[in-house]
Amino acid sequence: MATLNPFRVLPWYQWPLIPIIVPSVAIILVLMMVRAMPREWLYPERSVHAYDIAGSAAKKARLGRWRDAYGKLPFTGRVYRLFMKPGGKRWRRTFRQ
Repeated sequence: MATLNPFRVLPWYQWPLIPIIVPSVAIILVLMMVRAMPREWLYPERSVHAYDIAGSAAKKARLGRWRDAYGKLPFTGRVYRLFMKPGGKRWRRTFRQ
């Protein structure tokens, strides 16, 4: 019985498939990444943070309170926070009314 070696050299008849497979996999990975980014931006409380793994009990409790408060935020509030500066100040508007 032959053992499967993942590092074997491809036979000559499989080389024409490489220019088709590699770009296809790259396109699929980029599409998956583009699809996942808005979810991370709008729902940051659903992903694992560093304090979940290596935080003290107080930091985990604070993170839990933040998740509870952020989980109650409506969709429009999430979009509003997404377009705010990190310091909490609004972006300046070009035209004031």
